[in-house]
Amino acid sequence: MRKILPLCLAFTLVLFSLCGCGVSSSESVSLSYGWSYSLVSGDFAPSVQSEPKEVLSFTDSVNFIPLPDDQLALLETLLPEKEGEVWLKKTVYLPSSLKGQDLSLYLGRVSMADETWFNGSYIGGEGTFPPQEFSAWNDVRLYHIPGTAVNWEGENVILVRIRVNGEGSIVANPFIGATRQAKYAGLLEAFLNSRLNLLFAFAMLIIAVYHIILYAKRPSEHENIVFAVLNIVSALYMSVFYLTEIPGLPWKGMSFLWFQKIFSSCLPFLIVLLVPTFVNSFLKRRDHIAVLIIRFVLFAVPVVLSLITPDYVQLRAVRPLLQLLLIPPVIYTLALIITAVAKKKNYAVPLLLGFSPMVLTLLVDLLLHNLLGQYIKGLGDLPYFTAYGWQLVILALLFVLASKSSSAFIQVEDLNQNLEKKVAQRTDELTRANAELEDANRRAARDLKLASFVQQSFYARSVPSVDGWDIALYFKPMSGVSGDLYDFFTKGRTLEGLGLFDVSGHGISSGLVTMLSKTIIDRVFAAESGQPVSKVMADINHELIEAKGDIQNYLTGVLVRIKGDRVEYVNGGHPPIFYRMANGRVVPVEVPNASNEDSGGIIGMAGIEPEFKGIQFTMKSGDALIMYTDCLSESSGEANPEQFGYQRIMEAFSASGGSSAKQKLESVLSAHAAYMGSTPANDDLTVIVLQKK
Repeated sequence: MRKILPLCLAFTLVLFSLCGCGVSSSESVSLSYGWSYSLVSGDFAPSVQSEPKEVLSFTDSVNFIPLPDDQLALLETLLPEKEGEVWLKKTVYLPSSLKGQDLSLYLGRVSMADETWFNGSYIGGEGTFPPQEFSAWNDVRLYHIPGTAVNWEGENVILVRIRVNGEGSIVANPFIGATRQAKYAGLLEAFLNSRLNLLFAFAMLIIAVYHIILYAKRPSEHENIVFAVLNIVSALYMSVFYLTEIPGLPWKGMSFLWFQKIFSSCLPFLIVLLVPTFVNSFLKRRDHIAVLIIRFVLFAVPVVLSLITPDYVQLRAVRPLLQLLLIPPVIYTLALIITAVAKKKNYAVPLLLGFSPMVLTLLVDLLLHNLLGQYIKGLGDLPYFTAYGWQLVILALLFVLASKSSSAFIQVEDLNQNLEKKVAQRTDELTRANAELEDANRRAARDLKLASFVQQSFYARSVPSVDGWDIALYFKPMSGVSGDLYDFFTKGRTLEGLGLFDVSGHGISSGLVTMLSKTIIDRVFAAESGQPVSKVMADINHELIEAKGDIQNYLTGVLVRIKGDRVEYVNGGHPPIFYRMANGRVVPVEVPNASNEDSGGIIGMAGIEPEFKGIQFTMKSGDALIMYTDCLSESSGEANPEQFGYQRIMEAFSASGGSSAKQKLESVLSAHAAYMGSTPANDDLTVIVLQKK
């Protein structure tokens, strides 16, 4: 037990040091000061669907009043009833050092809900506004800024709509900076304020289950069941901090007011009701009936008053007064423990040490937030460590309970010995496996050039010469091994089909997956010549998942089967193919009843069961198809930051004239090259044109 206090000190210091790891101001633009505000509301205000010019018109026409810097964390004071909406505006100039970088806006934590625009473009929001209001006060606001929305030559306008209801604020040093820096700040803020609480809550539930089992085996030890309930209630109370980290929460229609009443206002009083009960059970004593009545009254009164409070503004106003009723149970608990220490009862000293983290972190919070926080800027933005102190108390009490029970100690000691052996054995296995993996990686790097040569020899070097069809191909890996895969299925001079696939990722791993996939695709296509191509694609998916094992790469692709002038087509998560009629009209080949242009999900991803749907159509003389990998549609150049896109592909394909497949291909590639300018491709590019003679 003498190790508990040093552990608590170390934990506090680690949290303090993490909070100090901020983002360099030279690489970001601080948003902690210089805001202005307006209380305008109604239909005149913009919404998330508003066009940028409408939003900018709003910011120009509304009178924004300068906001004192210290009021950024006290926005509710701007509203007479402390309820409504506050519009915040800030104008910033971005330094040239950020030019060329991917930028994000880091707003920290915002109470209660927000909608944010950058130069009129909506970039994100968290929480919900009335009538289904729910605060996202502990969610980190990290919004990506589109490059097209940035004005490098002049001012940039940030507009934030904030829902205020008893509280309203922006905290945690907001800034604009490189996305990697903003993500770091967001991850740190989320870890300290929500995810760390979620981890502790999960640990508390495990501790609760463990002590329920102990109580089932030894019902005479009532402290085990009380401690289990105390952990469960504490984990539920902490949901105030981590609720939105759980998928599906808050659910639609969930009342924020009642959530705050029950979890934030009532559960602390249940905790302080249970703590003396635990201490009494641990010390094998009972309270006098009068003490029990007083304890129950101190629990019931604040709970009832919290539940009958009509709105959140009043709930926040009355909460500090009600929390004064937490003091008597805390003092009573300390008195019980100190009395037991004075009487030299067994385990009384460890019990006192077990509650010491709460006292320590409470003193730290008083020092940082109430004393030094008034004089040293930034200390007030640190999290409150008292919550972590209570979590450490739970852990400390766990050790106290374990040390009290000799039989449990023996079991734990035996478990630890066996566990240490298994850990040592597993560590040795992992060390050997890591050495083998490093050696394999070195060999893979040396063989990269060989892999590229082998892969290219694996593909057809030229398009096949077939009856009735004209084929043109363009294949250009970005570098080294390609993740694109194409194949033509022929029988003599008869074209039976073709396929085009794109493996996720780059480098040797994706290249090896292409060769594995090609083998499977060739075999399944040939073996299932009488099956629909949707069935062929599904079987390719299943065999690929089984063959590649734990490899994470997946595929998208299209598969075409040809019988005479009839074409059967299926798409697996790939960009759509386009059909050009002899008269020049171009349309996408769409699968009926599909939700979008893709007829099925991605290929080769375990745990996903995509539904592949096929379509059949007839091609006449002069009709043509174009299929391609996503590099064609998603490329953008320095002069043209917008993606080349499907529409430009269709226009270039339509303008290619009634020429050969090769000339149609060259026409599309020429339009793509002109759009890209001098910007090099950032992915493998494969394009196939199939034309009916």
